[in-house]
Amino acid sequence: MREEIIARDNDTCLRCGMDRETHRDQFGRDLHVHHRIPRRRFYNDPDRSVDDADIPSNLLTLCIPCHRRLERMPVQPVVG
Repeated sequence: MREEIIARDNDTCLRCGMDRETHRDQFGRDLHVHHRIPRRRFYNDPDRSVDDADIPSNLLTLCIPCHRRLERMPVQPVVG
């Protein structure tokens, strides 16, 4: 699923546009795939399965700096 999401997002961070190759060169790691609604919110929800956290509409590609910024926000914006 991870590779599908990165490919769907054109191998770039959806917030700043950093491409996959630049990210690997700069950070020595691949782009991240972020859960808009965190997986932890699915664990005790009787109406949703934990697997629902991994549906494509809940996932987006981010670089490390953008992922860190987004994780600190109280409300996740819709990107893309």
